[in-house]
Amino acid sequence: KLAKFALDSSTGSVGDQEWEAGAELNLVPAVDRRIWTSGTGIAFSLNNFVSTNVGALKAMLYAGVSPAPTDDEASKLIDFVRGQDSYDEDYDTQTTDQRQWKLGDIYHSEMAIVGPPNAIDTDKASDTNTEEYFKLQNGYQAFIDANASRETMVYVGANDGMLHAFRDSTGEELWGFIPPNVLSKLRSMV
Repeated sequence: KLAKFALDSSTGSVGDQEWEAGAELNLVPAVDRRIWTSGTGIAFSLNNFVSTNVGALKAMLYAGVSPAPTDDEASKLIDFVRGQDSYDEDYDTQTTDQRQWKLGDIYHSEMAIVGPPNAIDTDKASDTNTEEYFKLQNGYQAFIDANASRETMVYVGANDGMLHAFRDSTGEELWGFIPPNVLSKLRSMV
C-alpha cells in the first residue's frame, strides 16, 4: 500500500489520509494508462506497452517458450498487465472489464520522492573535493533555476513488474515503466 497522510510540521503528528495510490489507480480505465517498455522492434513511445504492439512484445513476453502463443494470447497478457480483467478473475464471464485491483504489491521496494532540485550549499562549494564545488563549476545553478517549479513525484517499484510514477499532490499514476528484463516474467502474474 502506498498512501500519503497529512503531517503537522509543528508537532510531527500524522493527520488524515490524503490519497492511496491503488485506489487512485483503480479509477483510471486500463486503456488510459501510460505504460511503456523498451526493446528491439518496439516503437519508442510513452505508451508502447499496448496490444497493438503485440508483434514486437510477444517475442519478449514469451522468450524461450515453444511453441509461441498466439497473438490473441499475448494480447490478453498485455491487457491484463494494463489492468483489464482479460482472464476473468472475477468469474463474471466478462473479459473486457477492469481488474479489481491494478497496482501490484509494493514489496521490498524503497520509494523515491523527487521534487525541485536543492540549492547549492555555497559554504561547501569552496572545497574542491565536494559535490557542491562540482555543481557550482558545472552550471548546476541553471538546472536549479530551470526546474524550480518541477512537480514532486513519488517513484516506486511493485511486483506487477513496473516502476510507477505517482504525483505527490494527488496520488495519480502518470506512467509505469516495465524494464525489458522483466517482460518474460510477467506471464507468471496470471
